[in-house]
Amino acid sequence: MKRKYTIWIYAVILLTLVNACKKEDQPVQPTQPIDTSPKVKIPVVSTSALSNVSPFDATCGGNVIKDGGSAVTSRGLCWSGDSFPTIADSKTIEGNGLGKFTSQVTGLHNNSLYYVRAYATNKIGTAYGNQMVLTTVDTNYLYIGQTYKGGIIFYLDGTRKHGMDVAPYDQGIFKWSAADSVCKALVWNGYDDWFLPSSNELNLMYENLYLRNIGNFKSTIYWSSSKSGSQPGTASGQLFGPSIHVMNYPDQDTYSVRAVRRF
Repeated sequence: MKRKYTIWIYAVILLTLVNACKKEDQPVQPTQPIDTSPKVKIPVVSTSALSNVSPFDATCGGNVIKDGGSAVTSRGLCWSGDSFPTIADSKTIEGNGLGKFTSQVTGLHNNSLYYVRAYATNKIGTAYGNQMVLTTVDTNYLYIGQTYKGGIIFYLDGTRKHGMDVAPYDQGIFKWSAADSVCKALVWNGYDDWFLPSSNELNLMYENLYLRNIGNFKSTIYWSSSKSGSQPGTASGQLFGPSIHVMNYPDQDTYSVRAVRRF
């Protein structure tokens, strides 16, 4: 009896060892690696305020704040007569990447309602900014960029009945000391009350006309009537270019002159 019991014990031990060897022979299954890479999302973009609204166009823009982890390949504005426009509607393309941009909403009808949003696209998809509501100007009222009373309107007061015109062409290139006299001597379309704009007025011409490609301006420096008090022998001028650049220039230098008038 004792011998049978001993044989049974040995059999159990042998079977256990055989099963253990089989388990050791089985290949170890690799575990799946944990993905720690950041998840790519659509960009984050905001829509800027509307400005320079006319019967047929307006200025707007946006700011691409985040790219979502993937390069922004396209950005701009989209608009429609229906709310929440998409890139399937009318749109502009203003380059790529992060940052602010400005664009023109065009092809509009006077005294009409539109909706405008900025957009930004990466490899995941397209994101949209907040929606702006645009009502174009009634052509029964004056508007920025309109040809009126001898020039082109670049400023209107709250009544939209009074403002300022700029002559449609440069009066030439002169030293600062001669610039105002040249403007006062101008007679254009029957008007003879022209003068050299101040620094602030010159900047309104830049923002409201030049940046919208209105007014036949050159990409050059224009004189203002503002004289520098801190730097003798200099006067204020502005470079009309991609960005605002106002500074004092030697008043013996020669720069472009554009006359304005009030109405």
